[in-house]
Amino acid sequence: MQNSNKYTHTTVNKNIVAIKAFFKFALNKEFITQNPAMKVKMKRTETQYSSPRGLREQELMNFVKAIGEEEDDSKRLKALAMCYLMLKAGLRVDEIVNVTVSNIQVRRKKRHVSIRSNKANFSRTIYLDGDTIEILKCWIDIRKPITANDALFICERGTSISSRSINYMLTYYAKKAGLEYFNLYGLRHTFAKNLVTQGLTVSEITYYLGRSDLEGTKRYLNPKR
Repeated sequence: MQNSNKYTHTTVNKNIVAIKAFFKFALNKEFITQNPAMKVKMKRTETQYSSPRGLREQELMNFVKAIGEEEDDSKRLKALAMCYLMLKAGLRVDEIVNVTVSNIQVRRKKRHVSIRSNKANFSRTIYLDGDTIEILKCWIDIRKPITANDALFICERGTSISSRSINYMLTYYAKKAGLEYFNLYGLRHTFAKNLVTQGLTVSEITYYLGRSDLEGTKRYLNPKR
């Protein structure tokens, strides 16, 4: 594609997608024997390099405060435990759904959570700070007795909580906190940015995020956001 420099990468990518689709169609119809667009690569866009947005310090304080003001002990502790596991351990929403009581170790010398990542297909161990441990202890104490369902977070019926319920619950407190911009991934992004601030290497951050590639992690090194 000649003279592509005068077009934005987004515009170039749209044309590449159209060209690839055309030649794929032609190949399927046997109009051609080889796809000349097979190895054409997409242009990287600015958004691919930009750092994901985490919560700013004041936003985070307001969010945690809103949860803390919940009068129902069970709801408050459940929401705080979820929040802290995403914020201070970097768990994904689906990992919050699947984490079990037995994944959590709260003994003094083994304060960690063990997570099996579906995306990266390996397990990782994340050590937890004192605040997170105390919240998890309180939640486990108030939670229904351990039965056949070992899930850390359960509904009133005793079944595992859904990702939709998690999103609804935490978004509710975000609105109470007056956050204009909020999604659950913002907590995980904040965790990643904190690791960058602490001086961890890209490889270490990749491990703690449960990722399999370094390129995606490098976005967090961008200071713009």
